Amino acid sequence: MSWAAFRETTRVEDTAYCLMGLFDVNMPLLYGEEHKAFRRLQEEIIRTTPDRSVFAWSLPLPREPTPQHAMDNAMCGVFAYSPRPFAGCGFINVTPDEEDGPQEFILTHSGVKVQSRDVEERILSNGTVETRYILDLHCIQTTAATAPYSTLPRMAIALRKCGPHQFMRADPFNCVFQSGRWYFDLPGSDTRYLLTNVPDREWEAAQSAPEFTFTMDKALARRSILQIAQPEWADLDQVWPLGYFDKQDQVVFATQHFVKPFAILKLGWRWTGAFARTARSSLMFFALGWASKNIGVAEFSLISTQEYSNILQDPDIELDNHRNGHGVRRMIDYWKIPRVSAAIVDIPGTTDVWLMSFTPTLVSDTSLCQSKFWKIQFHLEKYQKGAVPMSRVVTERWREDDSYEGE
Repeated sequence: MSWAAFRETTRVEDTAYCLMGLFDVNMPLLYGEEHKAFRRLQEEIIRTTPDRSVFAWSLPLPREPTPQHAMDNAMCGVFAYSPRPFAGCGFINVTPDEEDGPQEFILTHSGVKVQSRDVEERILSNGTVETRYILDLHCIQTTAATAPYSTLPRMAIALRKCGPHQFMRADPFNCVFQSGRWYFDLPGSDTRYLLTNVPDREWEAAQSAPEFTFTMDKALARRSILQIAQPEWADLDQVWPLGYFDKQDQVVFATQHFVKPFAILKLGWRWTGAFARTARSSLMFFALGWASKNIGVAEFSLISTQEYSNILQDPDIELDNHRNGHGVRRMIDYWKIPRVSAAIVDIPGTTDVWLMSFTPTLVSDTSLCQSKFWKIQFHLEKYQKGAVPMSRVVTERWREDDSYEGE
């Protein structure tokens, strides 16, 4: 593909049609489809080969001055618009990972279905560990006089989550090279759908700057978000609605076509208690109305599963049956779950307790979302029993009208 990167043809479609023999694929010739022809070529290629280097392209930098934030937040489909982005791929070599077995692609109406466990990379940023989504390409970039394959960093592309198991290409101007250990979020393979198109955007290339005609700003893809400042002392065990939590930005998100203004988080943490025994406890955080058009109707609550262990023993069952904010509210009413600002957990074998609380703040950050959103911060404090400032534990009534506009 890199060989054909600068090839010029009279008809736009011929940039794809002239490569069919080279890749041993067949497809109908449909003059008039312009750049869609090259997308169809890539679809045919992945139908016949599991070679992930088909995703190793990089967009050329914009010809016109472009704000840095626009480039940093750009997302697009996983297919290139022409051979031009493959110009720098001449020294890429495939290095299959025997541990992962065969790499299979399936083209579906939801995108390119990939069975892969290479999803996340932990990176050090400003002294803290962050997470970003990646797709390992099982490739390395070599030169004429290169080091042994085993010493070269593996290539990947950055991804951004845009729906349940759905991902788009992030930072389309660069590939990612392994800088540290790549972590797997599941012990085995998981199914990912790589979108081939920007949602609700026609696939077309302008003559002036084709590299930007099929990208979109990350913030524009989100209608609303709920940002979770995950504390160091806690693990985020589960988030509902399932599939709508972005680990990279630490946000629950709603899209233009999917709005469920509720979020439920299960947080767990461990500590060393009496006699050096390790103890574990869990919290449930409820957020209703955070994605409503009237963001002021949002309501929050934090409870301990120590107190509600029977009710929340298997919340998956309940949440599978209540797929919208109204259903979750009915579940809350049925189990008499309070709207409370803090939770108290006994520390076994001691006279101390933990006080867990949260602070909701209405903030604005256009790099994450175009509209204002709630940011939740959690706090952990230790007190002796009977010394807890009960003014911190405020109980309020849930809204009577149960109106979460925007569902």
